[in-house]
Amino acid sequence: MYLIKNGVVHVGDGTILKDCDILTKGSTIQKIGQGLDCPEAEVVDASGCEVFPGFIDPHSMIGALGIPSRSLDNQEKSDPITPELNVKYSVDPDELNGQEFYKSGITTVGLAPGNTNIMGGQIVVVKTAPMKMSRRIVKEKAALKCSVTASVKSVYGKQNKMPMTRMGSFWMLEEAIRKSEKSGGGTENQERDRVIQDVFDKKRCQSLRRQSGSGRSQVYII
Repeated sequence: MYLIKNGVVHVGDGTILKDCDILTKGSTIQKIGQGLDCPEAEVVDASGCEVFPGFIDPHSMIGALGIPSRSLDNQEKSDPITPELNVKYSVDPDELNGQEFYKSGITTVGLAPGNTNIMGGQIVVVKTAPMKMSRRIVKEKAALKCSVTASVKSVYGKQNKMPMTRMGSFWMLEEAIRKSEKSGGGTENQERDRVIQDVFDKKRCQSLRRQSGSGRSQVYII
């Protein structure tokens, strides 16, 4: 247990509490207020300090820089449409940049595939604290990463294949959605089509949320 005393507490919704105390137990905040006392807790004097909740980086690629190759393992450059890929398999817990995030107050990140594919794969939300990956994962398949940036044109233009232009990128994005709607789940790309439908089919998203309380109902497009 920790008792953080006399800090300027930023609640996170714009509220600022001066000369405020925070009592925590494990990973849970027990009380917030002035003049708190708890003999069992270790006291941290935050006088003159600003106290913030953990910051969240919703779109990050930290931890995907493979060692020793120094290659980005979250950028599959063989096909511009790869929604079925899961970025959690690209994470290297020993990657040095990732080890620094929690020290800077960034407690949670949305790990995303790179920008080189129109549909690059599925984002995973993880804690940055140094622990086993199985314990760090907050939510798998939280969103589908899509990109129509110049990076896509650069990668596939060099291979002399689509998309080489912005209009090609948007056509392939729309075509992937159209094909998934018509597939009926019986094609060789069954998993690919299912992921796209989970994201773009509103009725399907609502059904998934009713069944599981969640559902892959978001798309992150840059």
